[in-house]
Amino acid sequence: MPAPDRAVINFAPEWLDDNRSLVFRINESNKHSLVKLDVETGQTSKIVDARQVWDSVLSGDGKTYYFVKRQEGQIAALDIATGAERKVADVPPRKMTRALVLSPDGKTLAFVVQHPQHAPDPSGFTGWSLELCDLATGKVRIFRRGDAKDPLVGFNRRALQYTPDGKALIATRTGTKPSRIRLLPLDGGPDRLLVESAGMLFDASISPDGKSLMYTESTSKNDLWVLENFLARTSTK
Repeated sequence: MPAPDRAVINFAPEWLDDNRSLVFRINESNKHSLVKLDVETGQTSKIVDARQVWDSVLSGDGKTYYFVKRQEGQIAALDIATGAERKVADVPPRKMTRALVLSPDGKTLAFVVQHPQHAPDPSGFTGWSLELCDLATGKVRIFRRGDAKDPLVGFNRRALQYTPDGKALIATRTGTKPSRIRLLPLDGGPDRLLVESAGMLFDASISPDGKSLMYTESTSKNDLWVLENFLARTSTK
């Protein structure tokens, strides 16, 4: 499908739960929006103007758009059908809350909060926390913490994902060397390093059966890799 006139397709497309619709973001004259493509008919339709480019996620049924309101210190939910907006949870104001991802059952929202440092270099950050929000109650709990020397995620597409069974998260870091893809069991087990590279890692994608992990490694060229049976592996390529 060609992009609309004067528009750029950015961010890897994602399947909706109906298995016939792909959702992706387009940038048209610096205006970002979410677009749905019906793969059977080829027809596209605009879903919503993207409130946040990096800090948002659409539910699998395509009905709710979750996004961060950084200045207000909130995660909000927008009902696509009615346009009604509601607060989901409180998050640290003016901090970078990003990499939003929904659990497969749609009950939990996971995200990473990066804690900025103060002067003389407020652009950096001192640490991060991986947090889980119960969407029914709005309660947020910290699941992991770390410091700036070992970031969990980078500024890359699909930085955080759930495994299809909802039992673990996959975190991709690029921009800080070495780049890493890690598996984080939600039962409290130890993290596992899946991939480590001197290049850039991005566009990690898990197969529906949860057995394979596909990702792109960028060095002097872009290579597409598939890690088979990665849930049973303990080392990298």
